[in-house]
Amino acid sequence: MITFRAFGAPELRGSDGTVLQSILTRPKLLGLLSVLAAVPSPGFCRRDTLLGLFWGETDEKRGRRALRQSLYYIRQSLGEGVLTGRGDEEIGLDRERFWCDVAAFEAALDRGDAEKALELYR
Repeated sequence: MITFRAFGAPELRGSDGTVLQSILTRPKLLGLLSVLAAVPSPGFCRRDTLLGLFWGETDEKRGRRALRQSLYYIRQSLGEGVLTGRGDEEIGLDRERFWCDVAAFEAALDRGDAEKALELYR
């Protein structure tokens, strides 16, 4: 399972434990992954929302191309099946292959497990 820690200094590790530095060193990719990881499970984020967040200053055609390229790069870095879609306009992460401390923190709070939430917050 891929693990992503967003609290504190970002840390992204592949299923074999190696650090996926290629995403961590690229701010837009890290931001894009952070937004997708923070969406409650089994959530999806609309492409239009991502365009506005990360490429709002560019025209739609260029923004969509940049988003496609970024998603392709993330898909190549994380492996097939980690990025998922619902139709052509929604993107998400397969929570059985991708774990994020922010999502786990939110889930612990929703369950009323303050001790677990505090453990995750660093």
